[in-house]
Amino acid sequence: MKNLAALIIDDDPEQAEHLQSILEKLPIFLSIKIINDSTQGYAELLENEYDLLFLDMEMPKLSGIELLKSLALPPTIVVTSHPGYAAECFDLDDVVDFVEKPFTVTRIGRAIRRAMQEVVEKIDENTIYFKAGHKNQQYKLDEILYIEADGIYSMIYLKSGERSLINSNISEVEKQLQHTKLVRLHKSYIYNCIHIASFDSRHLWIGNQKFALGVSYRGRLAEYLNVDPNF
Repeated sequence: MKNLAALIIDDDPEQAEHLQSILEKLPIFLSIKIINDSTQGYAELLENEYDLLFLDMEMPKLSGIELLKSLALPPTIVVTSHPGYAAECFDLDDVVDFVEKPFTVTRIGRAIRRAMQEVVEKIDENTIYFKAGHKNQQYKLDEILYIEADGIYSMIYLKSGERSLINSNISEVEKQLQHTKLVRLHKSYIYNCIHIASFDSRHLWIGNQKFALGVSYRGRLAEYLNVDPNF
């Protein structure tokens, strides 16, 4: 694996650049981006996918711990001068290691080795193949917004704005997506629960786009989102 994308969020430019210089010597990273403002880092994580995150804790506007609790993040290595955050960080699923500043090359290398197993598992879990035309096409599950029935085919709508026609009907797609966050909530639609912005008893919204919620599927939505089934 030599094509990973890493993001460093740290309000100390010198520390961030030092970490970047270490990572650049490793052959596994295709890209390494630095953001010195945590609110900009939050926006970046909403807009783009990263395989590994290096996150400082004490930052103005939005602390690292607040960011950790507000988003589903890629495997995260916390890099901080404040060891008091360690216990709280390790209670969070996305944190794979906690590195104190000043750090050494050896310590960062050990953290990356710990992270790699989760990075690989996350990539595998986030990937699915559907037959599109004459070839099997790879799709990232979290890039799919929703899937719409199209006769004996189905249309996949992606975050990028692109769409893709696949050879399976909606029921076949539903079976293939068992145990994922893509859930059939209408006879003609499968929705990605991680992208549902809001919902009521008859509709749900993905971004600003409104969709029908099948009455018989309300219990399933409540189960996946862990909300009161009498919503």
